[in-house]
Amino acid sequence: MTLDVAEFLTLDVEASSLYGESSYPISIGLAGPKDTWYRVICPLPEWEEWDDLAAMLHGIDRDFLLAQGRDAFFVARELNALLRDQTVLVDSEWDVFWIKKLFDEVGVTLAFSVELLSQHVSKAESDHIYQVIEEVDWPHVANEDAVLLRKIIVEAHARHTNAENASELTLGSA
Repeated sequence: MTLDVAEFLTLDVEASSLYGESSYPISIGLAGPKDTWYRVICPLPEWEEWDDLAAMLHGIDRDFLLAQGRDAFFVARELNALLRDQTVLVDSEWDVFWIKKLFDEVGVTLAFSVELLSQHVSKAESDHIYQVIEEVDWPHVANEDAVLLRKIIVEAHARHTNAENASELTLGSA
């Protein structure tokens, strides 16, 4: 459960509708300690589910995706090239679902791991992070959300590390 705060990556996915199994990824953002990465995805022909509320929330309409989105196959290959053998952290099972859907439906084997952040921090730290997540006004733009998620994790980790160190100092001097 050790988190390398200096190096970890966060990923966020925006989707065609809000939490439905027929929804699909429309944009993916990635944030690391120094760089970000962002792609909008042209829907596959069989990806028809569309929710106007999700489009409004993300600021991306279907016509834009069809005209400007990157080919889903190439997005999957690009992610593999960037992330091969690494682990990226997400805050929602839906992000895992949408990444798997992208890779499965374009026939590309996922070459990296997508894991919930709660698997990499203590329960107390995870609870704190998810509390902050609930309170934040998210931009709903995948790369901006990935950056914000990373910032929340870094700050929570620092807070909990400092609290643990202070507790050890207090116990050690007793």
